[in-house]
Amino acid sequence: MVRRVGSLVVIALVLLASLAYLKAYGQPLTSSRVVVEVYRDGAALVTETYVLRNVTLGEVLLKLLYEPSPEVPIMVVDQDGAPLPYVQEDSMLVKVLVANTSFLNVTYVTQALTSKNGGVWVFKAKAPDELTVLLPQGSTVLYVSAVPDVVDVIGDKLLFTFKGVDEVEIQYILEIAVKVVTPKPVNETQEQPAQKEQPKPSPTPPETEEKKEMLPLPLPILVIVIVLIALVVAVVLSILVLRPRRSEYISLRPEEEEVLRRLRSRGGEAFQHEIAKEMGLPKTTMWRLVRRLESKGLIEIEKRYGMNYLRLKRRGRWA
Repeated sequence: MVRRVGSLVVIALVLLASLAYLKAYGQPLTSSRVVVEVYRDGAALVTETYVLRNVTLGEVLLKLLYEPSPEVPIMVVDQDGAPLPYVQEDSMLVKVLVANTSFLNVTYVTQALTSKNGGVWVFKAKAPDELTVLLPQGSTVLYVSAVPDVVDVIGDKLLFTFKGVDEVEIQYILEIAVKVVTPKPVNETQEQPAQKEQPKPSPTPPETEEKKEMLPLPLPILVIVIVLIALVVAVVLSILVLRPRRSEYISLRPEEEEVLRRLRSRGGEAFQHEIAKEMGLPKTTMWRLVRRLESKGLIEIEKRYGMNYLRLKRRGRWA
């Protein structure tokens, strides 16, 4: 009888633990920190951070704040920047297999955060515990719905950080380079023909004015002139042909040089998260470094398995 009661108690405890696990699994995790970098075309690169508690090995269900663009795959990495396997249940739910990590970063591209009314862009997003927004280069802010906790400038871009706000709206405009073409003035000579100056009387009497013909050079002098001209042409051509080309120098920041050095040490190519892990850089900082190096023509970016694969594009010298 006692053994039967003990068995029933054990079975009940196992059932309760299973129900608790299913209940916890049925409630997807939401992010506690979000970083959004907005581009000039209205697209936004979003990185959501999820904090995990008491999860060493298993599957977790994550709920994204915004809907990703279906054309660009999302990326899930652990606290060390290593990619993790995942399954996208629907457009907003992601199931991830985790092991020995305290937080996850999910990065994706979305078009759902911006709209344009005339020349005014409107950024509107739900905010978790902490939301950081990086506006495009050349932005002029017209309206902010909440007072930001942090305002900063990163390069030529405005950065706002909000804490404890349910929703954020920012209205801004982008500077547009306008080329002003000044019409050419009407040629005054077409409207009023210039009066020709009257020829001045020549001080020499007409009867003494005769055209002077140039005397031909003597043959030895002509040969010397031709030889000198040939020597000058030969010297100029030798200077142009043999002159060493100047090395192309590209101004780089220290962290950009470090990325290139680490790529060279790996044979000229590697995954972006591998370089970021070696340098101890967060995802957004590494993404900006990679974009700058790509714009300078030093590397090229290739998508492999939903991740950025970097390859040196040219192996010249840089300043």
